[in-house]
Amino acid sequence: AVPDWRLDDVMVSYAARNGGIGAHCDNYDVFLLQGAGERRWEIEETPRPAADEVLVPGLSVRVLREFAPDRSWVLGAGDCLYVPPRFPHRGTSLDQACMTYSVGYRAPKAADLVREFAQLAARGCADDDFFAEPAALLGDGRADVPGELSAGALDALEAMLRDRLSAALDNREALRAWLCEQATARKRAPLQFEGDHAELDGPALVDELARAPQRDGVVQLRAQLADLDLWRAEGVAFAFARAAALGAASASLFVDGERFNLAG
Repeated sequence: AVPDWRLDDVMVSYAARNGGIGAHCDNYDVFLLQGAGERRWEIEETPRPAADEVLVPGLSVRVLREFAPDRSWVLGAGDCLYVPPRFPHRGTSLDQACMTYSVGYRAPKAADLVREFAQLAARGCADDDFFAEPAALLGDGRADVPGELSAGALDALEAMLRDRLSAALDNREALRAWLCEQATARKRAPLQFEGDHAELDGPALVDELARAPQRDGVVQLRAQLADLDLWRAEGVAFAFARAAALGAASASLFVDGERFNLAG
């Protein structure tokens, strides 16, 4: 099963007969749940790397120029089709009013993780942490070619970079907590609600519930919120990690990229 923390969004597509977006690839797991009407889905049985993705030019959506389906299914109301990442597929409406729910599960992008990790490693560097020319490079012969970046200087710069990155990687608890924060971080702007509403102090409520006995804590929490209509913000990811997985003394709850330590 795909874990809950990877749930990205649910999109609803409406099409008249013979309508559809065209053949395309997704970079994530997608479940296609048929609502009203019927839709024919065609799929290639071999995933297509992004490097081999040739698109129809001039469109605002990524439609494949070449598509040779191997399998096809007709989905009626309540049917569901799972499409793994990078498998080309195309849906075509068979009814005048066809509605399909597309449930997408995001996957962290390696380039994004590496970019954010570099910032994490940088935060661990002191303000006065500068490159220092090794003493072996400061001899009389150093000025013979003043414009040269010598092999020794490059070795020293590389060693400094490797050392700072390794320091961030070797702090296992901090690294794993950071990974959980990245996995649950908000990817979209929060929805704006009209009318009278108030934002709750989430961390205070979590802290109150963690300190109180479980049964009484739930009663107190319900009493505090009895006169409020509560809405879970769309796009907010919730996930927890056990103490052993984090290498920490206790489990943690991660909400919207924030960590809350759990007692016990």
